[in-house]
Amino acid sequence: MKILFPLLAIIGGIAVAIQGQINGGLGKKVGVFEASFVSFAIGTLALLFAVLFFGKGNLLVLPTVPKWQLFGGLLGVIYLTISIFVIPKIGVAPTFASIIAGQIIMGAIIDHFGLFGGVRSPIDIQKISAIMLLFISLYLFNRQGCWFLLVMHWSRRHAFPDGGEHLQRPEHGHGTVPEAQETFAGKRLPDHPKGSKRKREIQ
Repeated sequence: MKILFPLLAIIGGIAVAIQGQINGGLGKKVGVFEASFVSFAIGTLALLFAVLFFGKGNLLVLPTVPKWQLFGGLLGVIYLTISIFVIPKIGVAPTFASIIAGQIIMGAIIDHFGLFGGVRSPIDIQKISAIMLLFISLYLFNRQGCWFLLVMHWSRRHAFPDGGEHLQRPEHGHGTVPEAQETFAGKRLPDHPKGSKRKREIQ
């Protein structure tokens, strides 16, 4: 039975990723804040239906709850609006990798100090190590192809100090690729000792 809750969380994560891509595309067409408004409006209608037919709570106790507990929706607006703005810029995976990083870091701080009425769970070396690995994964997500670029840069500097220009222009009497083709065709040979000797033999 315990495996059911992580599976539900995974399904929720899948839904959030799909929602991010959909909202990002909508934001490019109608605007970031407009897309956020449409998303919350449709979500509000869906929740109204759920409350009317399946709700078992009591909205009448709202005036008695701490006022700071009413600002969760505002934080949702901030999250949704930022995701709509960022996803078209860097993609879904890097965006949610960054979001998850922020969630885990802030979650660790909340647990450590027991903020917002939570249970205290002090940060230890294991959690710090996990956060450091999270930063590494975040770096790799946002630096796609970084190792390939480093290898290419090293190759250009060490294997081809001139940047590969010697492959495009003749140097020291050696011809370019078209000139080499003319040589093999018997029309002209490069001007170097071996080539001169072969040219005399042909004549």
